Order: sequence, then structure tokens, then C-alpha cells
Amino acid sequence: AAYGFNKSHAACYALIAYQTAYLKAHWPECFMAALMNSDASNLDRISIEIEECRRMDMVVFPPDVNESFAGFSVVKGASVPTIRFGLKAIKGLGEDVVDQIIMERKTNGAFKDLSDFIRRAPGKTVNRKSLECLIRSGALDRFGDRNQLYFNIESLLEFNRQQERESSSGQ
Repeated sequence: AAYGFNKSHAACYALIAYQTAYLKAHWPECFMAALMNSDASNLDRISIEIEECRRMDMVVFPPDVNESFAGFSVVKGASVPTIRFGLKAIKGLGEDVVDQIIMERKTNGAFKDLSDFIRRAPGKTVNRKSLECLIRSGALDRFGDRNQLYFNIESLLEFNRQQERESSSGQ
């Protein structure tokens, strides 16, 4: 007779609300990065959470092939709380492409320039769709202007094919 479904639910929700408020108050950048990782597939939620970060005086850096991880991550050592956009949250970019980029970067170091990225990225990674997604999201901004990169996709893909031919022939 003392048990009530509504009472137990209210108690559980109160506990969860207290725990999330504590995390948001004491570790705001870690909390927001985890929240954005949980909503990575929902771009509407991501935009709301990025606005919330701005209200909390946090900076959200765009994705970058040399600095981003698969998910949203906290940038350590920054003067203001900073979160780096995760590569897996880029719309249209597959998880296997992201994993290959990160593995190549871990194995052989950061990409020096665009030709280094094209040369080192595996053939499945550098196709038209993935290259367009990386350019539009700003992940390749360190290598040049977005419009210039976007309008030169054909020559970039041809350069990739030529590099693959040369490496397969042993030249």
C-alpha cells in the first residue's frame, strides 16, 4: 500500500537530475562533450547543444582531420573550456572512413598538407562523397579555402588514383 509507481519514478528522476546538474556544474566541458556524443546522430540536438556551449562561454572548434577524434572531445590546455567536433558526427561520413583516417594519423603522424592527406588516406577513404563531406564540414580547412577545395575535387580524386597506380606498380 505504501508503494506507488509515480513515487518511485519521481525519486529516480530526482536522483538523475541531481547527478546531471552536479556534472554540468563541476565539469561542464566534459559533460557537454559526453552529451553531444550521445546525440551525435541527431544534428538538430547537436546545434542546440552547441548554442548551450556558447551560452556557457565554451568554444566548440570545427572538425579537423589532424586534431579531431571519432567523438566530441575536450581540448586540454586551452585557456577557455573548449570542445573539438568529432569526425563521426559529420553527416554523410561513414564510421569506417573516420576509423581509417584516425588510424593513419596515429600510425604515421599528422597530415602535413592536402597532397599528404590524399597520398596517405586509403582508397576507400578518398572517394567523392567522403571528400565532399570533409570539405563541407571544414575538416580540411587547414589545407585551403573550402570553395577552392570543393571545385577541385576531380583533380584531387585523379591525384589519388595516380598515387594508387604508382604505389601498386612499385614505382
